[in-house]
Amino acid sequence: MAKEKEGTEENLEPEVSEKPAKKTGAVSLTVLLGIIFGTIIILILAIRFLFLPYMVENMGGEKHKENEKPKVVVNKNWESEFFAQNEKISQFFETGKITTNPRNSKEFVITNFGIIYFPKDEDQLKELKSEKAKEGKETEAGGNTSLLPQKSYAKMKGAILSVIGSLTIEEIQSRRDSLPSMIKTILKPIFKEKEMFIKDVILQEFIIQE
Repeated sequence: MAKEKEGTEENLEPEVSEKPAKKTGAVSLTVLLGIIFGTIIILILAIRFLFLPYMVENMGGEKHKENEKPKVVVNKNWESEFFAQNEKISQFFETGKITTNPRNSKEFVITNFGIIYFPKDEDQLKELKSEKAKEGKETEAGGNTSLLPQKSYAKMKGAILSVIGSLTIEEIQSRRDSLPSMIKTILKPIFKEKEMFIKDVILQEFIIQE
């Protein structure tokens, strides 16, 4: 009986499975790491290709606006308005006869231009007259009767000689009507140095001599 009981108790021992237990914890960690890594990759790509270009564009636009200079509105008719409002201080003088050889020519061209000009205001007019009086080189026949200092007057004559001397006889004759406009353009800076503005240049004498 005892042996039978022992045999029965031995038979009641639980059977041990030889199959290895599933490593559920390790599988879950691998999947979790994969999800995290994939999410990071997606975020990096989104920042690189979506958000970063947008941020750079906006920053560049703001920088451009900061460096952008305000537009200056220029009144193209300011000269006409200035001359009309300051007619009482207008001045006129003649350059006197200016003789030069045209380019590649033995002939002579004699010109005399009349120039209408304006000081910037009455105070400037008084100052120019005072400087002229101190200079001691007042009106002479064919001399400097303008308010230009003698040095500026010499520069003016030199500029006129340079323009006419750079043209051939044919060019001078073909451009005779445009000569006043050409002379006005080259003389503007000389007058502007003394805060004066040229309104008009008139060709008063034009002679070609052999």
